[in-house]
Amino acid sequence: MVNDKELTAEVYMPNWVVNRILGEDGPRAIDADTRLDFHDYLKNLESSSDFFEDLDARE
Repeated sequence: MVNDKELTAEVYMPNWVVNRILGEDGPRAIDADTRLDFHDYLKNLESSSDFFEDLDARE
């Protein structure tokens, strides 16, 4: 608690996200092209709701 506000939260990711990040044999490196693509994607987002809608669409 800070200033009478709780600062904890829970986040759930779809299984495909966890598998993509961690892989079958543990964490994998993210290549430079993927990083650039994601950077461009984030730069062009207009709101956080767009991000969550895109995340739901990948399931």
